[in-house]
Amino acid sequence: MSRYSTLRPRGQSLAIVIFGPSELSYLRALKPAYRHCLVAAQSGGRWHLIDPLSNSTEITTLDALTPREIIQSFNACGCDAVPVQRRAPVRRAMPPAPFTCVEAVKRVLGIRAWYIVTPWQLRRYLGCRQGRFSNLR
Repeated sequence: MSRYSTLRPRGQSLAIVIFGPSELSYLRALKPAYRHCLVAAQSGGRWHLIDPLSNSTEITTLDALTPREIIQSFNACGCDAVPVQRRAPVRRAMPPAPFTCVEAVKRVLGIRAWYIVTPWQLRRYLGCRQGRFSNLR
């Protein structure tokens, strides 16, 4: 087995990254619809919404929802919801970075790109690597 072997078993690797606005004044320099991000991830057959806020992290279980329903509900609220395949984690430390919503989402997804620091940069990165998810139920 390799030194950087994977830790997550196969399956349940789909995640949905949600981008939206924020009312925090110090984020006004960022693109208006891309000032905050959060992620919905599968675990044990259920969806969990992980929302890294400036003062806490909220985790909510989304019962009996399909990926398509999650995406449609956030898009209906004016957010940008993007389905993404999570990368398998490796046994190697992530690069050090300040704890932000972007950094929290990158760690859930297994993204090691140190140069992604804003939600808009993350959205562009995911757009380039996003696969086809036409089979979402």
